[in-house]
Amino acid sequence: MAGCRHTTIWIGVHADMGSHMKTTVEIADSLMKRARRVQRSQNVTLRTLVEEGLQLALERRDHVTPYVYKPVVTGRKGLTPEARKAGWQGILQMANDR
Repeated sequence: MAGCRHTTIWIGVHADMGSHMKTTVEIADSLMKRARRVQRSQNVTLRTLVEEGLQLALERRDHVTPYVYKPVVTGRKGLTPEARKAGWQGILQMANDR
């Protein structure tokens, strides 16, 4: 975020097994202002907000299915029948759609 101001905060993070990890993160000022408003209105700690946000981000990434590439060439035989029928413009479109 070019030109975006950041606030540096120190966060003590509690892990499930009773251990703690402490780290420093930079958060965009605009996001920090929103977090402060939520803290006040919902009586929640910044640590809780960070942990919830991190949990959501990690869960979302866990559910991403990797893209399976469809080949346009087959070994020594050259283009696949689909790519052969599509022509160069079609092949370009197939590549852009992936």
